[in-house]
Amino acid sequence: IDDYEKAIKKNNDGISPKQKIVLQFVFSAAFAVFAYFNTGFAAIGGSFVWIPFADVYLDFGILYIPFIIFVMIAFSNAVNLTDGLDGLASGVTALVSFCMVILGIYNFPNFITEPVIYGALSGACLGFLMFNKNPAKIFMGDTGSLTIGGIIAVYAIIIHKELLIPILCGIFLVENLSVILQRLYYKAGKRKGVKQRLFKRTPIHDHFRTSMSLIEPGCSVVFTKPDKLFHESKITIRFWIVTILLAAATIITLKMR
Repeated sequence: IDDYEKAIKKNNDGISPKQKIVLQFVFSAAFAVFAYFNTGFAAIGGSFVWIPFADVYLDFGILYIPFIIFVMIAFSNAVNLTDGLDGLASGVTALVSFCMVILGIYNFPNFITEPVIYGALSGACLGFLMFNKNPAKIFMGDTGSLTIGGIIAVYAIIIHKELLIPILCGIFLVENLSVILQRLYYKAGKRKGVKQRLFKRTPIHDHFRTSMSLIEPGCSVVFTKPDKLFHESKITIRFWIVTILLAAATIITLKMR
């Protein structure tokens, strides 16, 4: 649809953010209803969600549907927001996908199709990374990033590990939260006639490469550190390292069962 708007209708903006959210809601709602009425792996009820650390399955009942809609929309947009530096979204996704393969095999060793699919996703992202690393020759764009976010959410839903996503996908989560908090804080100041920001720029990866001299005059910023600016390659690699640590923490969480 986005390509049709740009190529046929000559609308360079493509579809609007509101239209994207509506489409995401429609597809997420359809999958949520399907997941609710279908038994998951190992005969686990469709509306059951595994609670980390407690190692119990909690029945969300009919609330499972809005919960799944929220999970899918939140994480598809989180990956989209992360896709702002060369190699960042593709590298993090490759690591997350590989960890999800381990989760699938560990929890349901008799089901091999799904882990293979996510192993392929991890491999595809690594191949894409060869051309997406700094300086990037090709870019993921909305088509890739939104789809990848949805795929990650779907697999977590299939294996009933939705609440492990915030741990494993901590980078995606923080990127998303930074934008939301920035907007809420900025709008709160605007209502009072004050220019204010929480971070120098969002998503959070832009905060580490933005100088205070680029902030509009008269605007206060809560978090101004670090003073030193980082090259985007250094930011990307450090975010990869954090993802590796989060993946290890996710696996340890399962081992604690």
